[in-house]
Amino acid sequence: DWAEMEMTAMPIAEEEVLTPASTFSLLDFLSTHWSDLLFMLYVGGILFMFGRHVVSIFRLFALLRQGKLQRLDDGTRLYLHNRSDIAPFSWMKLIAVSEADLADGREAILAHECAHIANRHSWDLLLAELCAIFQWFNPAAWLLKHELQTVHEYEADEWVIRHGIDAKTYQL
Repeated sequence: DWAEMEMTAMPIAEEEVLTPASTFSLLDFLSTHWSDLLFMLYVGGILFMFGRHVVSIFRLFALLRQGKLQRLDDGTRLYLHNRSDIAPFSWMKLIAVSEADLADGREAILAHECAHIANRHSWDLLLAELCAIFQWFNPAAWLLKHELQTVHEYEADEWVIRHGIDAKTYQL
């Protein structure tokens, strides 16, 4: 029965004031998360640079596969290419050179590239590349790599001349 039911008062809530949702502020976000964003940028740069280095290694081996392989007496692998747009280069114990360049100056070119191998210039460049990967934002890392390549060229030239190739002939 209705009469027997006890009526209890239900509390009536005060009117809730609705506030507009707080708006996103880029400045507030940056001021609280700047270190996280810098870290993500740094790691992103490292990943990009490392990926670029991996792609260049794949290109190197693809280029080497296109050449004809010969072995030199010291175990160095010589890859000859019929393309004339390939400048002679060496990496570790590998030398790549076009057949036209080799025909023009076989002794001097091979001596120059063997100098790079004998002086282990590839290891220096690998270390400089690692510095550039982890210090991608630092101009000094890029300058170090460039200057190291220049010094390597001078060292290889000096080595060639010291090992009996005529300086005038080599210069030409």
